[in-house]
Amino acid sequence: MLFVAFGAFSDAFSAAAPGEFVDAALRIVAGVPVVVLLFLPQATAWFDREK
Repeated sequence: MLFVAFGAFSDAFSAAAPGEFVDAALRIVAGVPVVVLLFLPQATAWFDREK
């Protein structure tokens, strides 16, 4: 997801049409919260749980 968000930044800055910019902006808006939420203590605790 991190690579998608970073790729979307370059797509947003090089967008030639409004539709391309909106597509890149939606990927940024959807990707950044996912990355942030994965680093919350509750999320890391879930991945480190006893198996």
